[in-house]
Amino acid sequence: MTQTASVPGPVAAQVRMPLWRPWLAFLFGFFLQFNILIGGGEGDAVIGGYGFRALDFLSVLAVALLLIHAVLPRRVLALAVFTAIIGAMSLLRIQDPTFWSDSRTVTLALHYLAYSFSGLYLATICSDDFVVMRFCWGLIVGLLATVPIFVLQDLGYSSSLVELGLVPGWHDMVDLGSGDIARYSGLWGHPNQAGHIAALAGAAGAYFVFHRRWIPAVLVATALVTVFYYTESRGGLIAGGSVLALSLLFERKHKLDFFRIAIVAIAVIIVIALLLQIDFIAYRFEADPTAASNFSERLASTWAGIEVALANPLGLNLDVYNSEMFSASGVGTPHNGFISAAIILGMVPFLLLIASFLANCRVRDEADQFFLFLTVQVSVSFMFEQVPADYDYAFIICLLFGRAFLRTHIGQELRANGGTQKM
Repeated sequence: MTQTASVPGPVAAQVRMPLWRPWLAFLFGFFLQFNILIGGGEGDAVIGGYGFRALDFLSVLAVALLLIHAVLPRRVLALAVFTAIIGAMSLLRIQDPTFWSDSRTVTLALHYLAYSFSGLYLATICSDDFVVMRFCWGLIVGLLATVPIFVLQDLGYSSSLVELGLVPGWHDMVDLGSGDIARYSGLWGHPNQAGHIAALAGAAGAYFVFHRRWIPAVLVATALVTVFYYTESRGGLIAGGSVLALSLLFERKHKLDFFRIAIVAIAVIIVIALLLQIDFIAYRFEADPTAASNFSERLASTWAGIEVALANPLGLNLDVYNSEMFSASGVGTPHNGFISAAIILGMVPFLLLIASFLANCRVRDEADQFFLFLTVQVSVSFMFEQVPADYDYAFIICLLFGRAFLRTHIGQELRANGGTQKM
């Protein structure tokens, strides 16, 4: 089955787009949020458990589709160049003998490898605004589907949720905030992780705001506040909310309206003031007695992380990384995704990551606008947590890298609507 879709670019054209393509994008968005465990409910492999995530199986399908998509000579060449880049980065990393001594690191690296190609394929089909819309709806619907999990956890049904693969096996390790307030993690291993993955839907809501469609953005904002209620993840709420606010600044011509900036700034101040009247939000941001020590701890761990990154330009495995961070700062994380990416992935992949983020900040069409919002949201999340060690953010990082590759001269050959022939 096919439907008509417009080709982005200077010359408008009409092509027949396979109907399954937007639905595949929808599924990727959905399972980035509702990424259930399959094949074992006792935990997430990245922290030593068992089982695969739904996103893993979908990525295998995407890799197969990418190989079929690249059967044309020019596309084969473009895919070969991309493979060479990924292979060079991988060789730099795996030459470190300590890399192989930690199974979590090897597992995470294998996910990055698979996600690099599946993310590239998703980037190729997201060259069309219609497909981007479906991906955004997937993120939003997936976020809404996770909310009942937090509710059921709060009601005491965690054991049943573990059996269904909806909650990891370490669910009894509920993180208690100050004042013995329970913080739930839903599908994930930590409440902060849950908050930042939920924030990914903020970019989807922002894209609909850019199109002046308000209901999806309202759904996202409501869900983010609800997730914050159960997770108390301040960084997740800020990351999701900031990109929603950013979208209000743009005109449909992809330009900033400076009069709108002033209006939005006033509106944001009013909204923040109103939100702080809500007890559970005010407590976490204002009355939390750990706030002062938390800031100083994060500052110290960030500085320690920079020192560890500079001392280990080829990267460290997760076990050594956690050990060195504990020795340097007393905590196992620098509380910063950019620094953790430099430490875990190594300096060369880190610099390419930064380059891909900058490339995605250039907006030429409406699909680019979404990737700008996604890049901003991911960058804000990076400022709070070491999200590159999370599978969902690993996929998003690879998606942004793939999108940046498609912006190069040779990468354009892989765009789904970039030529007269199509898959």
